Amino acid sequence: MRLLYLAGVAILAFIAGDATGAKVLVPDDSDHNRAQAASASVVSTTRLLRTRSVIDEERAGGISASASDKLAKLFKSTKVTDEQLQQWLNKGKTAESVFYRMNLENTLYTRVFKSPQFPRWLQYADDLSASGKGSSAISILSTKYGDEKLYQMIGWAKKESSTKVLGTRLQTEQLEHWVKVGKDPEEVFKLYDLNYAGRRILSNSQFSAWMKYVDDLNAKNEGAFVSIIPTLRKYFSDDDLFKIALAAKRSGETEAMGTKLDDAFVQFWIHRKETPDNVLVELGLKKSMETLLENPLLNILTKYTETYNVNYAVKKTTVVETLTRTFDDETVARMLLAGREKSTTKKIAKQFQADQLEMWVNSGQSVDDVYKLLNLPSRRDLLVDFGNQKLFDTWLTFMNAVSVKTPEKTSAIFSKLATSFEDRPMMQILEAANKFSSMEKAATKLQLEKAQSIFSTGVSPRKAFKMVALDNVGDSVLSSPLLKKWMLYVEDFNKKNPGKEESWFLPLRVNYQNLGRTIDKAMKDPSTVKLAQLVQKENMKEWLERWKYSPNMAFRELHLNKAGEKVFSAPNFELWVKYLDDWNQAYPSKKETMIDGFRGNYHDLDLVPMLAAAEKAPSTKKLASELKDALVDKWVAEKKTLAYVKSWLKGISSSDDMLERFTAKLNSV
Repeated sequence: MRLLYLAGVAILAFIAGDATGAKVLVPDDSDHNRAQAASASVVSTTRLLRTRSVIDEERAGGISASASDKLAKLFKSTKVTDEQLQQWLNKGKTAESVFYRMNLENTLYTRVFKSPQFPRWLQYADDLSASGKGSSAISILSTKYGDEKLYQMIGWAKKESSTKVLGTRLQTEQLEHWVKVGKDPEEVFKLYDLNYAGRRILSNSQFSAWMKYVDDLNAKNEGAFVSIIPTLRKYFSDDDLFKIALAAKRSGETEAMGTKLDDAFVQFWIHRKETPDNVLVELGLKKSMETLLENPLLNILTKYTETYNVNYAVKKTTVVETLTRTFDDETVARMLLAGREKSTTKKIAKQFQADQLEMWVNSGQSVDDVYKLLNLPSRRDLLVDFGNQKLFDTWLTFMNAVSVKTPEKTSAIFSKLATSFEDRPMMQILEAANKFSSMEKAATKLQLEKAQSIFSTGVSPRKAFKMVALDNVGDSVLSSPLLKKWMLYVEDFNKKNPGKEESWFLPLRVNYQNLGRTIDKAMKDPSTVKLAQLVQKENMKEWLERWKYSPNMAFRELHLNKAGEKVFSAPNFELWVKYLDDWNQAYPSKKETMIDGFRGNYHDLDLVPMLAAAEKAPSTKKLASELKDALVDKWVAEKKTLAYVKSWLKGISSSDDMLERFTAKLNSV
């Protein structure tokens, strides 16, 4: 009944409108104003006419044809013409009203964007907004449907080809609208369902869209900074976020997003005015000192420190200074030394060491100050041995930095140290300082003066060797000016103390276990070749007389077992040949041949091509041929058969000659 009643009312209104010649079916604001201005008598007359007309038509059994046509148009069409839209635009009719007049209000929200009327309304709203008389379309739609529902509607529109372009446009405008009104990033985060994204959030396309939204928000509101970090912290711990960023940076597809997340943390801390010391703690680096240089989060601390220095230049600092404030000088120095030993951290450790030296120099630390900071042994400790102190090199490098900056103070530094240290540690300092060009001259001068002072006491050469720290020089000991001075002292001591003579070689042999390496190094330097040969001669004399090294063992000590085909041209080969002769002379009952030495260090199958190669060289042709015959003699003595040797040598290069020699030898036996 209610439906019939409403229909009747509509019919009556329509007929009345027809009787007065009204052209607008649904009253708008202008109709309402005109109705208010009409005279009472006209309104009364009109109403009467409308009423009478309705009654007459009812009595006649129906509605007039004209009224019927108009009523049909009312219910069958909501189409608004372009002319009408233009009229409304000229009058400034609100886009909300036009939305209603175009029947979009009654269209199911899931189908609004598919309506042919919607693009026309959108254009109307744009034109009206451009004229400054109305709100933007996206603002009206946001008010009507709410952000969440409108976001869904836009998403559906983008998925269908017929509305994809429209959806893309509205998506852009919605983001711009959110930026304009300053919509909370967390609300957008949830709209994008990023609160359900989990640890793969950085590979989610919506995440990059959300980050762009926050960037746009900051660009529009320069005075107020908005960070993504507070929102992310509601769903992830900092530790998880760092791990997510690290994992992302390992993939080319998500590397940029991982870097952006790192940068977001940096900007977040900068706007909170966090010190690098606090950031170090927030990154969890204080808990992992042993592996700090390998920790990828150190890169974030480095990046933050650089940004901090730009923003707070007055408080400028370095990563090393931050580490030092958190730990201490000694701990950081040890960490950097350990880092230099690993290929993965060598570069950063080297850079931080340079920064540490610069920190000490710029802060006015003295050589004594840094000695204490590094907690090196008491300078009056008679047992101090810097050879066992890892931080000694760090301290010495600092001393060099001071010397480079103030070269005129170098001699004074050494003189002051000489009053603080006992002989041996002071000589160690001077020997180590010799390796730095800035300190070499002053160090060598004082070193030789101090050595002469020690020698003048008449101490035994063996003790003097230790006192002047010659046992701590390393593989370059044979090039040390101090060694030559000490050897002269040994000669002088032996002359003055007959019956108490001491060997100059023994301290070298005792204190340098790998004397062969030391000799090899000296052999490569023309200035030390003669001394190296002298030491080698004494060394081999000990092998023969004291240790009774067999020629086989001497072959290895001279590294001839690794020379391969180059063994005959190796510098030590002639030494070994002489040693072999000396051995056979000294121990005739244990006589060995040259082929015994070769077979003791190389397999016969390796010797065959080696001897063949040596036979091609004029200088070794004769010796190689003799060794071939000697090797064949060994095979015959070992009763190897021809069949065995043929099979054995099969596939060995240059073996035909050996087979012929072996066959000939068998036939001659």
